[in-house]
Amino acid sequence: MNDMNDFTLLIPEFLISGLAILVLAIDFFLKNERKFVLPFGELLSG
Repeated sequence: MNDMNDFTLLIPEFLISGLAILVLAIDFFLKNERKFVLPFGELLSG
């Protein structure tokens, strides 16, 4: 395997980006009364 194509080193960045997109999607679809839950989800995942 070529060392220049080792994308496994980028897995943490992919996971963090995916989590950010998920939080934005949840924030977009969640009603205002339930948005207080989002910071707790961030604390539990990180």
